[in-house]
Amino acid sequence: MKSPLIALASALVSATPAMAEDVPADSAIVVTGTVAKLDVPLAETPQSITAIGSDTITRRQAQSVQEALRYLPAVQAELAGRAGYDEFQIRGFYQSQFQFRDGLSLDPGYLQQQEVFGLERIEVLEGPASVLYGQIAPGGLVNSVSKIAGPERILAGEATAGSFGLARVAIDAGGKLAGDGALSGRISALYSRRDDSQDFAGAERVFLQPSLTWRPGSETTLTVIGLYQYDRYRRTSELPALGTIVATPEGTIPMSRFVGEPGLGRLSSPQWQIGYLLEHRFSPSVRLRSKLRYLDYKVTGPIQSTDYSGGDPKVAVLSGFDYRGRFNNLALDNQVEITGRSGAVQHRLLIGVDYGRYRSSSAGDGFDLPPINPFAPVYGGAPTPTGPLFGSTGQLDQLGIYGQYRGTLADRFVLTGGLRWSSVKNVSTSTLDGRTSRQLDHKVTWNGAAMWLSPLGINPYVSYARSFQPQFGYDPLTGGGTPPPALGEQVELGVKLGRDTAPLRGTVAIYQLDQTNVVQSDPGNPGFSRVIGAERHRGIELAGTARLAAWARLSAAYSYIDARIRCSFNGDVGNRPYNVPEHAASGELVLGGAPLGLARWSGEIGVRYVGEKQDGSGPASPRLPGYALVDLGLRYKLGPAVLGLSVKNLLDRRYYTGFGFGGIDPGEARVVQGTVRFAL
Repeated sequence: MKSPLIALASALVSATPAMAEDVPADSAIVVTGTVAKLDVPLAETPQSITAIGSDTITRRQAQSVQEALRYLPAVQAELAGRAGYDEFQIRGFYQSQFQFRDGLSLDPGYLQQQEVFGLERIEVLEGPASVLYGQIAPGGLVNSVSKIAGPERILAGEATAGSFGLARVAIDAGGKLAGDGALSGRISALYSRRDDSQDFAGAERVFLQPSLTWRPGSETTLTVIGLYQYDRYRRTSELPALGTIVATPEGTIPMSRFVGEPGLGRLSSPQWQIGYLLEHRFSPSVRLRSKLRYLDYKVTGPIQSTDYSGGDPKVAVLSGFDYRGRFNNLALDNQVEITGRSGAVQHRLLIGVDYGRYRSSSAGDGFDLPPINPFAPVYGGAPTPTGPLFGSTGQLDQLGIYGQYRGTLADRFVLTGGLRWSSVKNVSTSTLDGRTSRQLDHKVTWNGAAMWLSPLGINPYVSYARSFQPQFGYDPLTGGGTPPPALGEQVELGVKLGRDTAPLRGTVAIYQLDQTNVVQSDPGNPGFSRVIGAERHRGIELAGTARLAAWARLSAAYSYIDARIRCSFNGDVGNRPYNVPEHAASGELVLGGAPLGLARWSGEIGVRYVGEKQDGSGPASPRLPGYALVDLGLRYKLGPAVLGLSVKNLLDRRYYTGFGFGGIDPGEARVVQGTVRFAL
């Protein structure tokens, strides 16, 4: 515990943590987060929430949500390489299937990847969020906020070229469609293609996001938003531990090595979305919000896997399946927010009902491929069909009724409490044997918190929250029936420093997060499951921003997680869970402006560190070494245009992001990007 305590003491002395990015010290903007569903400043919210604005996404030239999350140490992203979907942990728990957009759930199967050019900001809530969002793992969630039409005139575009054949063009245009501004429109469009630092991997994307906003009066706003995205890609392959992190007589496998068969072609994924965002004020104290989105997408193509377990480092056994999947998701959330005052107490009450229906159909026809030598591969092997591997259809229905109360006494003391009732029904049918399984879960979850808003802007808080996560797809329990939901429980103590507009802002958080009812296979009864697994994650988080001068801003963050498996049948009690680093940190210095005599220039240098990871099997298992990467950015303003240069992994470090299914995922080599942006 020495390292986190030293870091905590240093942070309290220097007081550097922060709550949200992209808010200049002289800004009059008060940052609020839709992820909390209450229209209050983040600095006055008694839970850990971070907002990453579009300016930061653009400045860092992030190409995905995962890249945008790189500088949040409590979030471990890019765990599966460049796989065509976003995968990440929050506070040591896998949360990838719990992504939200505009407060509505996306794909529970997380086979999608969002396009960051269509986002206004990305919000990260840490800790259990079941009261507001239903069935969800306890680590937290990521909510992306779409760019939508407004009366302000927008005409911006960019063109990017870079390493490994990167090419990207995009345009964002919008404004009034009627003279009085009652009707506005906006369209964001993009085309991109890239190869990869790993041979044969790469992706191509077409993206289109139109929206219309109608304001018939000052009390009502209705936005209709659509989205079309087409992806065509080949995933990066995992590499074996032997020849990468474990030395062998055969030498070292290059990070660029693709261990698979490139001749099989690429995956393709078309998707479209349509929905609305409605807000209406019945009075100054009563506001209605309603959101709906329908999402439909497909994923087809070959998915390869590699087995390195044979013991011979020169032999990798290849197999896979031709995948066919179609998915659609209907998500709806209606909520009423009521505010009022009685004496010295300001009341804010949120009452909501949400509903979701997710349908899936997927199948895979298996094939085998000739073995390959990772040290000297010979490509061109023909697949041998092995017949249908799997096939199923399913439907998941979720209904929730929730309430959240916030009371502020004398503008100094904040008390919050929430309650939710959820019902989840899952029905799945195998298309191979016709068997149908059904599962129905009900659960009540709650949370509570208290915060003191001190005159000095140092706001301590304490919070408690519970979560639940239905568990589908497991074998039946040994005694009969289906597994109960996994349950989460968190206690958090924290301090928020500075208001959202202050030059010095930050958070310090200490938490204990438990998950129980984890399902594992019953070793004495193959084909059955038992409920025994449990994990406990204890951690410290620091995050902050300080404006050092008119020409310099420093951001820094640190995360410590003591994560342990507490109950298990697998002989791994006491081990660290899969892919959870003990330490992670980041820092970024942004420079530029007239005080330096460089009014047209700006730039930044950032460092991100991720500590050692284990595969969860025990102290003697292979470990991924920790790594520190340096990123550099430089910009020059030329009239309405900005010329930008970005270098990610400046020192071209060799590193690995996480353990996969039998192998390890290589990180990305140095990437140089040049961009021209304009705004008229």
